Amino acid sequence: VKDHSLLLGIVGAQIDTERLECTPVFEDEIILVAPASMKLNEKVSKKELGLLPLITREEGSGTRRTVETHLQRTGVDPAGLNVTATLGSTESVKQSVKEGLGLSFLSRRAVQDDLDSGVLTHVAVTGLRITREFTLIRHRKITLPNPYQAFVEYILKQGEGLRRKN
Repeated sequence: VKDHSLLLGIVGAQIDTERLECTPVFEDEIILVAPASMKLNEKVSKKELGLLPLITREEGSGTRRTVETHLQRTGVDPAGLNVTATLGSTESVKQSVKEGLGLSFLSRRAVQDDLDSGVLTHVAVTGLRITREFTLIRHRKITLPNPYQAFVEYILKQGEGLRRKN
């Protein structure tokens, strides 16, 4: 969006630029998930977190940055985690967790169907709650064509509905 390759974007990380207009759309929670077949307690301590095999997103991922920031704020050094794999997409991480290769911090929205069906399970980490805001971004100096403007209005309306659900 910043270099005009795209007219719009929706991001889950903070964007710090004067050239982009940022509009919050909805909040999401990032949770630790495990395959249902892995016999774990429903809650683990932050200390126990370092013993679990974790699958992470790639360097630069908004999810990874958000998780690392929250861990550091609560006294957990991300460098001390037992990272067994680093993958480039939410879907590849989710599939690896389903296969039993480890646990991962993923968007609740991305795994809700798998939680509901019992394929994945949420493992709460004592004293850790990770949320992030999804933001619609657009360049300040570009007037959007009508179809794009209609899409923005639709997204913002959907975001209002999601905020009311939470």
